Amino acid sequence: MLNKTSTSTHIIGDHIKKIQTKSDESLHHIRASAPIPNDEILCTLRQYAVRRHHSAPQHECRWQQAKRKAIVMQMYDTEKSYVEALKILVTKYYLPMKDRTIISNDLVNDIFYKIPEIHMHHTAFFISLTQKLALWDNKQTIGDLLLQMFAKQSIIETYTSFVTNYKTAQEAIRLCRDSSSFNKFLEQQAKDHRGKLTLRDLIIQPVQRIPRYELYIKDFLKCTNLNHPDYQLLLKAQNDIHSLAEEIDQVQREVGVGGSSVTSGGLFNDIGSSLEVVQDMIENLSDLVHPDRFYIRHDIITLQLTSGIKKDRCIFLFNDLIIVTSCKRRSGTLSKKGGSVILNSPSGKQYIDNVKHKLIMKIPLEDVDLASGQLKKTPVAANKSHLEEDVSILTHITELAKTISVPHQQLDESIKDTIHIVNKHLIEESEADSLNDNKSVNVQLTINTSERIETIEVLFSSFEQKLSWERSFLEAKKALFDAVGRRNVLFQHVLTLPHNRAGMQFSCAAARLSSNDSFPDVWVCNSDGFSSQVCLVNLHPDFNLKACNTVCTSKITCVAFVPAHNPKRSGGSTKRKHHPHVKHVISGGGTLGATPESLLDIDSSDDDDLNHGDTSSIHTDRLDSLTHDIFETSTLPIREEYIPEQDTREATMWLGTEDGGLQVFQCTETMKTVARKSRILRQLGSSIYSILHADNKVFIALGHGDLCVIRRDLNGRWDIDSPSIKTIGDIDNPVTVMTIAAGKIWCACKDKIIVVCPNSLNVEHSFIVDECHRHVGCMTSGGASMHHVWIASQGAHEVRLFHATHYQCLLETSIKSSVIQKLQTCDNIIRAHKFGCLRITALHVCKDILWVGTSAGIILNIAVPQIDSTMTKIGGALNVKGLAYGHAGPVRFLTSADIASPENSSMQTSPVTKTLVLSGGDGFEDYQSYDETLGKDDAMCHVILWQL
Repeated sequence: MLNKTSTSTHIIGDHIKKIQTKSDESLHHIRASAPIPNDEILCTLRQYAVRRHHSAPQHECRWQQAKRKAIVMQMYDTEKSYVEALKILVTKYYLPMKDRTIISNDLVNDIFYKIPEIHMHHTAFFISLTQKLALWDNKQTIGDLLLQMFAKQSIIETYTSFVTNYKTAQEAIRLCRDSSSFNKFLEQQAKDHRGKLTLRDLIIQPVQRIPRYELYIKDFLKCTNLNHPDYQLLLKAQNDIHSLAEEIDQVQREVGVGGSSVTSGGLFNDIGSSLEVVQDMIENLSDLVHPDRFYIRHDIITLQLTSGIKKDRCIFLFNDLIIVTSCKRRSGTLSKKGGSVILNSPSGKQYIDNVKHKLIMKIPLEDVDLASGQLKKTPVAANKSHLEEDVSILTHITELAKTISVPHQQLDESIKDTIHIVNKHLIEESEADSLNDNKSVNVQLTINTSERIETIEVLFSSFEQKLSWERSFLEAKKALFDAVGRRNVLFQHVLTLPHNRAGMQFSCAAARLSSNDSFPDVWVCNSDGFSSQVCLVNLHPDFNLKACNTVCTSKITCVAFVPAHNPKRSGGSTKRKHHPHVKHVISGGGTLGATPESLLDIDSSDDDDLNHGDTSSIHTDRLDSLTHDIFETSTLPIREEYIPEQDTREATMWLGTEDGGLQVFQCTETMKTVARKSRILRQLGSSIYSILHADNKVFIALGHGDLCVIRRDLNGRWDIDSPSIKTIGDIDNPVTVMTIAAGKIWCACKDKIIVVCPNSLNVEHSFIVDECHRHVGCMTSGGASMHHVWIASQGAHEVRLFHATHYQCLLETSIKSSVIQKLQTCDNIIRAHKFGCLRITALHVCKDILWVGTSAGIILNIAVPQIDSTMTKIGGALNVKGLAYGHAGPVRFLTSADIASPENSSMQTSPVTKTLVLSGGDGFEDYQSYDETLGKDDAMCHVILWQL
């Protein structure tokens, strides 16, 4: 068997040498007989690549001929490089590994599966291309050569087989990394390569290659006349190559190529390896590797701390994340593991010194923005003024389009695309003005945490580096928000809950995540006004009702999940009460609080040496209060009815009732114990309208206008018996709805919003929402770090978007036209009734999508627009999309939960999660088709499950 293998490898080697000799002779003939000197060809190629026009007038036919010659020369050069890369894989890797038995033959075959075949196909294609180019004239064709190559079933099977095996090849390389001889062999081969390309860089090229031929054909078609003999051949070749590219993409999706993904630029990027390299370099960094994450760039920067100290840091930019690190040093020199490491990004390969880093900050990209000073705009130029007028006109056209009675989806999409193009030009104009106006190397970033909005100053080494980083940052932010518009909302299932008592209706719901269970369930509360039930709905593995029990004799008005106590920051062991950078401040209201000077000041000590053992890191989404704030506690009447022994340091569910009852349940309990046992029951003396967990505190809105704040004691248990009270309204103006945005608590009192600091409980701002003085009915935000707050007034069909930091109304949009379109399949009487009393009944933000529930039972989706700290208005109308399924009666709640995908068993990557959204209401409707049988259960409570 070994003799047979050795013989075959020698045959392949001899064949390669013969083909290469023939190719070199043909190349010499091309260079000698080219009708145009080679320098002129390259000059033409460069001119074509940058799409420059000749200043001197030329005949169109001659210009097209020159462009065709330039394209074929570019195609020749890239094909030559590709064949050389394949030759290196075969002669420098595949054959030596077979001969030297560095690793087993099975692993060699797995790594280089179909590589020799691909090399032989493209070597033959390259020889044919060389011969074509040697005889090139104005009537020469290239489409027939492409057809001959890519219409063959053998080439299709070879490429699809290679892509199918690619995941196996990467896993085989990873397994071989344990062999020192294999590592030394790879290092030596990469060092000998003139471009210093590694095995991973070479072996990924076949997947990148096919789309290039499509681009060449498109360029050929642009400069080929319709009557040219090559035109029809190019069209046929374009169809065949496009079909091959689609087939390869389909194979990628089916096999789920791990650690690799197609980036927005269309390149197959080796994501997993780059993320693994970065994760290995940074101490205390975990869960970086994720299928949807890829590396973009890294930069050495200087951070300006609030204390005035400047620190050299490294900032890593990913498509959804920013990481700030410090480089580990030993005695003033970098502690290197040796050499540089190649990181793959959409812009190409990047090199980073293989040194150890210490994690300082890990921030979601959506929580970071350029400060207002960075977006300062110069005086508006004439073309920019025209673009703004275009936005106004398109907005007016959008409003007129909504009045059209016939379906007009294509018109809406065309208008939306035009608005997107105009807005893109506006952004480019603004960026150009900003770049011309500001030549500094400083960039100010605002970081939105659950406690506050912090500004840090980043200093780059040059103005060009700063511009490049800003451009990459803005493109990543834009791609992050554009992905929301492409996210599919899939209907999963509908669940009918039993009708145990007449008049039972949903009141609220929240997901419960147990500490010993990866899959949450949802607490759904319903009531008839006299008694209330809690129904536990399973989300995995099946969507069904787990249990349903009565818990109290009053209406449950709100429910909230409160996570377990986390006394330490993630990855750190520093005790906060001894932290040297905590300062105590006496506020104007006599409040004593403790706040850190800055997120970066917490790590401002000179701890770059390896001798320091403290490797604590700051995660902005887990910043807890540094000390226990002290407030003047008013005498709130608390009546204790039942106090069992319960450890409230674990995750809990909090229920509030209409008669002022507060119930706290442990998430580890089953439904049987939830019914009567293992709970804390307190009577707060006034109706509870809303419960909100934020900043390691629980905020409770009471009916007489007070805001009750409950903290943990020194042991980490909730100190329910000693709450702090802050009067926000009064008995006629209670706080009915709460949410958190930009680190502040937004409280709704009738038609007014009162913004409260969660630390000091001081009122920082207040404003009127509705000029008609309608009370606030629904309010939601995307989380503590988001810039947006959505508000709908009672009885209104408009939803307003407010900025979370300067409190301006960015836009107001009506959902009326979208509801009308969905009601077309309904009976005329039902349609008139639903439209006559149309109002918004529920709001929920999940994955940058606003979910809107209506009194008509229709559920709408609105993509959350990208918002920064300087925005005062949003141009253009929002795209409001009605879902195909809904409820017969009003939508009474919307909630969501993330569950880990059970298919993901890899220990090398972060858990793959899927997001589920639940809506609750009376009845179930299919708005795609009218079915008379659907109305029979309109009085029953239904829960609809969706997946993002």
